[in-house]
Amino acid sequence: MTTASIAADTAVADSTATQASQATQQTAANASALRFITCGSVDDGKSTLIGRLLVDTRAVLQDQLAGVTKSGETDLALLTDGLSAEREQGITIDVAYRYFATESRKFIIGDAPGHEQYTRNMVTAASSADAAVVLVDATKLDWKNPQLTLLPQTRRHSLLAHLLRVHSLVFAVNKLDAVEDPQQAFVHIRGALERFTAEAGIASAATVPVSALKGFNVVNAEPGWAGYDGPSLLQLLEQLPNTPTDTGLALAPLYDEPFMAAVPSTHALAQKDHVSTSDLKNETMLLLGSGHCFRDHVLQVCPEFARYASNAEGIRRTFEGSSLETIKHMVAAGMGVTLVPRLSVPADALETTARRRKTDEPHIRYLPILEDDGSPPPTRRVVLAWRRSFTRYEAIAALRNAVYACALPGVKRLS
Repeated sequence: MTTASIAADTAVADSTATQASQATQQTAANASALRFITCGSVDDGKSTLIGRLLVDTRAVLQDQLAGVTKSGETDLALLTDGLSAEREQGITIDVAYRYFATESRKFIIGDAPGHEQYTRNMVTAASSADAAVVLVDATKLDWKNPQLTLLPQTRRHSLLAHLLRVHSLVFAVNKLDAVEDPQQAFVHIRGALERFTAEAGIASAATVPVSALKGFNVVNAEPGWAGYDGPSLLQLLEQLPNTPTDTGLALAPLYDEPFMAAVPSTHALAQKDHVSTSDLKNETMLLLGSGHCFRDHVLQVCPEFARYASNAEGIRRTFEGSSLETIKHMVAAGMGVTLVPRLSVPADALETTARRRKTDEPHIRYLPILEDDGSPPPTRRVVLAWRRSFTRYEAIAALRNAVYACALPGVKRLS
């Protein structure tokens, strides 16, 4: 699909966005949102695949598309590669979250990095995912060889998703449009994936041939392409189940951690010794993106922001970041205020004014939250959780004692 055709399609989408989004949201509200990640090796096309999903489901407006167009060419990957370092280097470092909905379901996507040194970011994203889409780049493999070997990071991410109990695993064989014989390449790569999953004891939901760049089998099925006549990737995702609720967990409360308000050091609130939630209700709130549990914590503490965060008016009252560190940078830049957990605050940021100038975050003032009516300050409860079938109680006790041995400042120990 050319840049011109993408822009034309997006312009049409803009003109009918209000009616379409209302109908889509009403229908999708009846289904549970599917949280899924894209993972795999470096440059397998993960960010481009998500960009294609967003564009072809009309989740991207024309002005957003214009922002990722250079020299007349649209770089779909830039719709998710948001950090400046990522854009400059052409890689994904942070986990970028995006939201979109079809007529039958809502989706929260996590774009996980492919580089080995950022594997921990992939683990963070996979830990809360219902499904994982593992991309396999056909052009990097000896696709003419029926006994070809998969890339190490492809195997590593698949094994990690399995170990983290991601409920559904889908393999998307990408860039088949760039090989001489897409059908032969798909057959051989699918065979390698089947051998690998059988040896590793991994259950795979499906293997789909796709072209993220051209859109084949991503949103719309391309019957017969690469010898495949099954559903598209999106059609498969719409049918995947959510992770079943685990009722076999035992919980032990560890501590209650208070929230603190983070405000720009030049803000009027920075002159106060503490703030209340009512002091924040007229401010621009900075939130983590949909899918982050801490976003929900903030909206529980400041419920008046919930309505802005969930409808079109929210653009005037809330902004989103992909990580807590990103949010802090936004606060330092004066874009708004936010709430942070006490343990994320640098120790010297709570010292005297003279000491505070030495902190790594000199442009942010952290303030305790004390309510005007004398009610307890807002906190979040941190617990230790384990499966009831796990009977090594000495290990559980050792972990709990290790947490307490850290002498965490500002929290209330519960046991």
